[in-house]
Amino acid sequence: MKRIYGIFSIVLILTFVLSACGAQPTATPAPKPTEKPAAPAATQAPAATKAPAATTAPAAAAAGLKGAVTLWHAYGTGSTEEKALTQVLDGLKKENPDLKLTVLQIPFDQVFNKWETEVAAGGGPDMFTAPNDNLGNEVRAKVVAPVDDLMKDNLSLFSPAGVSGLTVDGKLYGVPGIIKAVALYYNK
Repeated sequence: MKRIYGIFSIVLILTFVLSACGAQPTATPAPKPTEKPAAPAATQAPAATKAPAATTAPAAAAAGLKGAVTLWHAYGTGSTEEKALTQVLDGLKKENPDLKLTVLQIPFDQVFNKWETEVAAGGGPDMFTAPNDNLGNEVRAKVVAPVDDLMKDNLSLFSPAGVSGLTVDGKLYGVPGIIKAVALYYNK
């Protein structure tokens, strides 16, 4: 059970970092009732906000992870996605020196077949990240399990479209990562 929560924590950390879309403002402490709030000087610039560090709440939940986790991904070698994944995983390794991460890039045209074949035979990685293109087939083949219970308190962190894209027959089968725009072009 701890392994499932550890893996879930890794997915959450990855998702939070990859889907972050901007800086979060920090709360200013309220003045004490007896204090008069000071007005900023006319030449004083507002304090800059910065993006939350990847080591906030999700990493705190994942701190102290131990064991081994194998992750497959289908991001193109040298792509922005692969670089972001590597950056997140490097931070995770640094914060969890007792966690052994094995990351394997699988060519996109092979990732679904390889996942389904390996998992059906009792092997494969602990987790993989890929588009939801084949999710319905994976659910019917019973090579993925619903994660509703693990995600129930965190669904508000994701866009409804992302959650819907990973839902089959009313059950959630993944942690939303990113939503890519897809276009259909017609060549007359």
